[in-house]
Amino acid sequence: MRLGVDAKTEAAACLQGMPSLSSRQRLTLLAALALALPLLGGTQNARGIPTVQGPPTTAALRICSGCADYGLSAPGRYSYVVLHSWQAGLIPQLKSASPGLKVLVYKDAAASLSYTCHGGVDDAKLPAGVGYCWSDANRPDWLLRDTTGARIEFCDFAGAWQMDVGDDAYQQTWLANVLADLRSAPWDGVMLDDVNQSETWHLCGRTIARYPTPAAYTAANESFLQTVGPALRAAGFMAMPNIALDDWWTQDGLARWDRWVSYSSGAVQEYFSKWGRDDSRWLTDDGTHNDWSGRQALFARTQAAGKTFVGVTYAPSDDVRSMRYARASFLLDWNGGPSALAFEPTTPEAQDPYFADWTTDIGAPAGARVRAGVAWKRVYANGIVVLDPSPSTSQSVSLGGNYVLPNGRVGSTVTVGPTQAVVLYAACGRRRCAGRQAMHRMSDRAARAVRRAVSAGR
Repeated sequence: MRLGVDAKTEAAACLQGMPSLSSRQRLTLLAALALALPLLGGTQNARGIPTVQGPPTTAALRICSGCADYGLSAPGRYSYVVLHSWQAGLIPQLKSASPGLKVLVYKDAAASLSYTCHGGVDDAKLPAGVGYCWSDANRPDWLLRDTTGARIEFCDFAGAWQMDVGDDAYQQTWLANVLADLRSAPWDGVMLDDVNQSETWHLCGRTIARYPTPAAYTAANESFLQTVGPALRAAGFMAMPNIALDDWWTQDGLARWDRWVSYSSGAVQEYFSKWGRDDSRWLTDDGTHNDWSGRQALFARTQAAGKTFVGVTYAPSDDVRSMRYARASFLLDWNGGPSALAFEPTTPEAQDPYFADWTTDIGAPAGARVRAGVAWKRVYANGIVVLDPSPSTSQSVSLGGNYVLPNGRVGSTVTVGPTQAVVLYAACGRRRCAGRQAMHRMSDRAARAVRRAVSAGR
């Protein structure tokens, strides 16, 4: 069952907690709610997804082949969308439908792509800051080599070639090209990919001759970000690096994260709540590595610095568990600001990524997250979040009020299993707040209709 609960379910849950109403009044109120349903803030679209109550805390990464054909037509879904440069023609329509939307162009910081080069000429619009053909003809030294003298093609991504991020001229050329691209269309900023502490995953055992140690490459990449990040921001654009650190849980790693974020508008973090792209490997707190808490700390630090955080989780499109775990992880540390969560389906990527379980909107946070045994919980204006990061222990959690449970019933206790989570809508279980909570989710017109119906039924 998807966690998104429709307006009728919420209304019925509220009525369960209204002992002061007669049967006639309850029937009258249900009829009024049915009539008012088109006016409710919690109505759903054809996929059973509640509409957002405020600015969306969701993002879409639509850069795979064919991805932009899916999931972008419905207005108001996202705060951020990442597209390729050649998809700039979509921006006016997207912004017309969603005026607050920020659209970022994808650019690789550390690689040039040979498959965008044809007959010795680079394509007009590129997914990188420097074209492969241009570099090969004019600055072949920017195409880095390994210790055998061979150019370095990423071992995990064919056609991506390692560039010299530490070279001053490369940095300035990358910046000039990207700024020109940004100014050619109504882009709001850029997502800089491959802003990595080291290139271990791309090298597969090889060594970069110019940067033979991880520390040398780290310094080169920091130099790149220190140059281009402030320059992009000074030009009026968002600079959102996709940062990958090798030692993110250490004091050195945390300090490096803080510095790199300070050069930018914030950070994108892939594998936000789980590793990999399948339906397993959720981040946990096992008492030794505590990956879940460590990654959450990066989210919190980014927001504390006044910056924007966009977490990206990959999983199959039917993996409700991963969707809920990602959404709950985000909501447990969201500060109410402009940060967002993206869920990228992997079966395949080219499909609509928007599902209720990772987009559930329960309003604004009503306090900080608190411990509940091995789990965490956090109360929101219209609901509650419960997440268990333990790899082996389930946890029963007292919710401190009535909420709509995953089985559709109303309850004040929920049990979550290891590496599982729930995001629950509030149910109107107390006499004084029953009507107020229901009215809070309605438009003024809908609320007035319900009040009139209740009065008429007395």
